[in-house]
Amino acid sequence: MDDTEFSAPSHEEVRTDVRGLFLGAIRIALEMLLEEEIRGLVGAGRWQQVAGRKDQRNGSYLRGLLTSMGHLEVAVPRTRAGGSAQAVLGRYKRRSEELDEAITSAYVQGVSTRKMGKVTRALMGEEVSRSTVSRVTKSLEEKVEVLRTQPLTQAFPYLYLDATFLDARWARTVQNVSALVAYGVGEDGHRHLLAVTLGGSESQDSWLELLRQLLARGLTGVRLVIADGHAGLASAARQALPEARLQRCTVHLTRNVLAKAPWRRPLG
Repeated sequence: MDDTEFSAPSHEEVRTDVRGLFLGAIRIALEMLLEEEIRGLVGAGRWQQVAGRKDQRNGSYLRGLLTSMGHLEVAVPRTRAGGSAQAVLGRYKRRSEELDEAITSAYVQGVSTRKMGKVTRALMGEEVSRSTVSRVTKSLEEKVEVLRTQPLTQAFPYLYLDATFLDARWARTVQNVSALVAYGVGEDGHRHLLAVTLGGSESQDSWLELLRQLLARGLTGVRLVIADGHAGLASAARQALPEARLQRCTVHLTRNVLAKAPWRRPLG
């Protein structure tokens, strides 16, 4: 793989990829709560053989849903006699922006019982017992945490690091937030969004923390780090990935040159 094969993502591509990550977290939360709703309608969990069962499962269907991140399709389970699980989606629609913010915040900043408990209670309704909320919240925490920290199973020879600003439409009080993003070009030749941290200032410590998280998830094989000229980023890369070479991103270099160049060249 030659260095020339790497194409730095555009700002719009970063936005699209981050939105895709967040949509995945929202889908996990909704489908898990829909599963809990169908459990109540049927009177048993999936594959459980219990006395007093109320109904039987009857597969699921895809339902389109408009979230603050864009369009999403979720699998809605249904029963033979009682219909499908719909209450969760109705509650979600009434508070979608607030719930999206809680879910995406948990994905980026780390899962907490407070954040996930808020989501669980909002989607399940106030009449649900505390023990049920506690049980479902714990399971939801685990699912979102697995998504957030999923292992990196291939080597990434090229690592691209950049700080940008993203429109935070999921947070009603914020117009945009800073984002630290990490992309890798894997052995498969494709570019992958590996990590994103929102709201953090671009400093050596923040970049070092992001790189350490990637190493903990199994980041290996990095030969070249492509980044802008930020001194703190370069120091963090040298500390976390001492064997990798550091290359100035040509996109950032071009922007910096054009920012200093005069609009028109004097005649004569």
